[in-house]
Parts: sequence; structure tokens; C-alpha cells
Amino acid sequence: MDQFAWWSSENQVKRLMKLTLPDFIGISSYGLEFYKDNNIVICTSDVYHQKLAACSLNPNTSNLLVLKIKNHFLKNREKYQLVLNEVPT
Repeated sequence: MDQFAWWSSENQVKRLMKLTLPDFIGISSYGLEFYKDNNIVICTSDVYHQKLAACSLNPNTSNLLVLKIKNHFLKNREKYQLVLNEVPT
């Protein structure tokens, strides 16, 4: 089993932990494995860093930005791809 995606995700979380981030920022990192049959596996280090993934409401949230992102998604759905967290068979 290739554990590179998990290892790289774990290292990314360690790098993020060294930053002085505000309490409203949660940390979560994912590694992706791509297979020739077009399957994708997502590996995460959340199991070991669940407390870091917790966050609070961002006091600087821009409702206009959130609306713009929503509108972009609705107008450009074909540019987005649904990725399921499933192990290839």
C-alpha cells in the first residue's frame, strides 16, 4: 500500500501547525491518490488532529464573497467534479 498521500497530508498539517493562525481557522489537510482507472482516493490526517480541524465563526466573513462563490458554482457546475471518498475496487 502506498502511504505517500497520507504522509504528505500529515506533513502539511505539521507545517500549518507552526503558523500563528487565528482561532477561527480550522486546519485540515488531504492527500489525493489518482489511479489509471480514474479512481481517486482521499487520505486525511484528521484522525490524529481532530481538535485542529475545529474552528469558530470567522468575524471577517464576507457575505458578498460567499454569494459570489455560490453564483460561480451555480453558473459553472460543469467545471466542478464530485469526488467521493471511496477506495477503488
